[in-house]
Amino acid sequence: MQLQILDTRTSARARILAVLALIALITGGALAARSDTSAGADARKTRASRPNIVVIQTDDQNLADTYAKFVNRNGRRAAVMPNVLNRIKKPGVSFGRYYVSYPLCCPSRATLLSGRYSHSNGVISNDAPRGGYPSYQIHTINNHNIGTYLQKAGYRTIHIGKFLNNYGGKDDPAETIVPPGWSDWESLATDNSTRDYYGYLLNVNGEIQGPFGDPEYNQTTGKDDPSCVGLACNYSSDQFTQRAVNQIQTSAPGGPFYLQIDYNAPHGDPHPPIGPEPAPRDYNSAASTPLPRPPNFNEANIRDKPSFLKRGATRLPANTIVRLRTQYQKIIESLRGVDDGVGRIINALSASGELQNTYIFFISDNGIFVGQHRLERGKFLPYEEATHMPLMIRGPGIRPRSTSRELTGNMDIAPTISQLARAPADRSYDGRSMVPFWRNTSRLSRRPVLLESFADATDIEPEGGSAAPAARRSARPAHQRIAAPVENFLSVRLGPYKYTEYETGDRELYDLSRDPYELQNIVRNRRYNGVHAFLKRQLNRLEDCRGRACKFETGRLPQPHRPRRR
Repeated sequence: MQLQILDTRTSARARILAVLALIALITGGALAARSDTSAGADARKTRASRPNIVVIQTDDQNLADTYAKFVNRNGRRAAVMPNVLNRIKKPGVSFGRYYVSYPLCCPSRATLLSGRYSHSNGVISNDAPRGGYPSYQIHTINNHNIGTYLQKAGYRTIHIGKFLNNYGGKDDPAETIVPPGWSDWESLATDNSTRDYYGYLLNVNGEIQGPFGDPEYNQTTGKDDPSCVGLACNYSSDQFTQRAVNQIQTSAPGGPFYLQIDYNAPHGDPHPPIGPEPAPRDYNSAASTPLPRPPNFNEANIRDKPSFLKRGATRLPANTIVRLRTQYQKIIESLRGVDDGVGRIINALSASGELQNTYIFFISDNGIFVGQHRLERGKFLPYEEATHMPLMIRGPGIRPRSTSRELTGNMDIAPTISQLARAPADRSYDGRSMVPFWRNTSRLSRRPVLLESFADATDIEPEGGSAAPAARRSARPAHQRIAAPVENFLSVRLGPYKYTEYETGDRELYDLSRDPYELQNIVRNRRYNGVHAFLKRQLNRLEDCRGRACKFETGRLPQPHRPRRR
């Protein structure tokens, strides 16, 4: 009897345990299923929340050109770039104090891709051996740049248009290498292709295509019909735009993508007349537009300027000013084609449903002189026309019509994109993210920005070595008056000031809040002795900086004061 009771209890316990096990199994399965569903939803949410990023970069576009108006064929004034202003700036944020640290094509683009100053990334010229694509290949930037970081983080990375100087031979051989970090590559394949608007070659994912149009085009022949559409247009800006639109249509909605479009406009071409080649539909559309003459145009008094300008920069004669007007009109007309492309790219993002999840950056690699300070053309020097560039960004979380007065530079683009894409870098950035400064546009810091030039480009150590001190930045002789002289300099931008040291021994100091056209060099003004000494200390800290050492903030700037009378 006792045994029967025990058996009954054991059986009852077993049944209870079995039922509990079944309940646990069912519950566990349900929880697991719910967990899987939740995990899948979280993964999809994470993927959907990672934004697309589009960077649109022009070549040699001044800040003033972005906001310029032209006189159209009807005699009315109209905005040169209405799509940039109304569809990027208006719904986004504008950084009004954005600078390129080295005002030269290839070094500027290398800083954009690496987030590092030229002395830090090693690409310090347009030409080999210390510049251009050959230099890019032998430094760590080749395998550690915004393309590789985003691709590793799961982005589809796309490059269209101009890459770096000396990517490919002058005309031959065309470059078939696709640099690391790019999922889709549709880039100009020879060095001269970066200057031609027709007759260029493209490297499309390792295969050479082209020439696109007639390399012997001139003012009347060898151009597209004004009515051409899509890939039938050989004009480079239209071809790049169509390829960008096709990539957007292919990418959406297949996950986040990074798209960089590098137009070669408004860079001049070797075909007459002087200046860049406009799209056929825009040719002579700005023929009635006058040449702007800001206060520093054909500057009357340059006694305060560096010695190399005083020796060579005579007043611009009338025939030069006529030529400058033609050049400016072609710049304006070529930018209209870029602006059309901006509109088409935004339309494609909207049609694909991706616009609201896309950040769009609009920038220029450097500016160019068109008569300012008696300089007919060129860049190279640290004046505002060459270094102070447009930066406009629209995207999720950016307040429309907002403006930041924070001092920023092209070394800040890559860290900003890294933060937006949640794509960590495996090399230090010299720049920092701009996201906090558009979230709170009243936020300001005292981080200085370095401007620099390596004219000789033979005096910097390879990656991992020490950067070149100022004393070893070999200068070249001043060039003729018509172009900006190629001179080595170090410059610091901080607060309202820009302070520059040239290897020639010349010094310049400008208070841009009072003198935006840099007409009065106040470096010898004793009222600014304290300011001068303070800025020199910051310049010494920045000259060789890398990573964290570049991101320091200074104390308060000293105020100008009247010197004591003896």
